[in-house]
Amino acid sequence: MKKISTLVGAASLLLASGGASALSVGGITWDPSYVLDFQTLSQAIYQNINAGTGISSGYGVVSALNGDSAFAAPGLQLTYQYSGFTPFSGTGLLPNVNGSVIGYSGGIVDFYVRSQTPPPGGTGVNPANPLTLNSGNTGPGTLWLSLKGHEVNGVSFTGTSVTSGGFFAGLSGIGQFDVTGGPTQTYFDSNTKLDGADFAFSSSFTSFVPNTNPPTNLTIQNGYGTANMTGATIVPVPEPYSLALIGLGLLGFGLMRRKVA
Repeated sequence: MKKISTLVGAASLLLASGGASALSVGGITWDPSYVLDFQTLSQAIYQNINAGTGISSGYGVVSALNGDSAFAAPGLQLTYQYSGFTPFSGTGLLPNVNGSVIGYSGGIVDFYVRSQTPPPGGTGVNPANPLTLNSGNTGPGTLWLSLKGHEVNGVSFTGTSVTSGGFFAGLSGIGQFDVTGGPTQTYFDSNTKLDGADFAFSSSFTSFVPNTNPPTNLTIQNGYGTANMTGATIVPVPEPYSLALIGLGLLGFGLMRRKVA
């Protein structure tokens, strides 16, 4: 019986400690014990605001995951593309006035695991250089996680503009998202953010390339900047019934060994 108790105790300890281990899906690894879990950092993100509709879209690459820049398996990168953020409220369609605030509705974000080598020597993304981003090397690849805008009073994302001397000096934004799909969906459907959302998002754009020459303060800029996304990891825990079955199985295994002996 001592051997049986030892087996059952060891199995229980293994199951109890499993939640503290690093998790890996599709070659992307993160540690759920990180103090800000779950957090993505993007040093390179691109945004375009459509001049006619005001709809925002773009793409980026994840530079660090839970504080670790070596989160992807060799030869892999985690990129994302977003689209469909539509002006809903505020100061018109375009962020062209100092301090103007625009609320956006809708929006989707898809994260992809891509097999590619960053420059120099490759056509992938340099996580520290936004100019290496393009629609081809940021997706689609192997889907990792899908999100949609979580609307509070119709607004899923809020953007604020800063102008100086008649030109854009910066754009900042905050928003919230719900998990909708991907192989990591069950890990991040936490409902821990504002209004029960799964993720909170923030962005800052300070570098712009005008669409016209010469540029004007009404020109919709192509913006480059940084972004952060925070959520929480939900580690699946075996139900009591499953634990009981595991315990009975170990008990039976121990009895069989005792009988053979």
